[in-house]
Amino acid sequence: MSNDSLVLKIVEKDEHNVDINRIYVFYDHNLLTFGIRGGYETRKNGADITHNYSYYTDTCEGVVAMIKLLTNRFVKLSLCLVKYGCLPKVSDDISYGILTCLDRRANEIVGFDYDNSKKPLSDIQMFLDVLVNVYNDY
Repeated sequence: MSNDSLVLKIVEKDEHNVDINRIYVFYDHNLLTFGIRGGYETRKNGADITHNYSYYTDTCEGVVAMIKLLTNRFVKLSLCLVKYGCLPKVSDDISYGILTCLDRRANEIVGFDYDNSKKPLSDIQMFLDVLVNVYNDY
């Protein structure tokens, strides 16, 4: 990864506009691989517990399939292209915790919101094409 990295952020919200799932997708230009980091919170005994996941895929189709599976019944979905200035250089070191901690609204370049009557698949593909084709070497 470079110092300036583009990341696709996908936020799934419920009918009360509360985040129920957050997915980050980045592309490692050295390994030619997409990284998917995601998570959600549950409450148990009055405490918030974060559950996160981490996967890789070599294809846009793999990313789209994972996003479709994770957001199959979304009420509201937001897609944002976010600029990160200081992600770790090694993909394995990029965690869900790091991405959420460094996530700033001021770094969002562009974003779209969807309700369940709109299908975001063509826009997801457009974002993935940007991740693959646009990067910063320095």
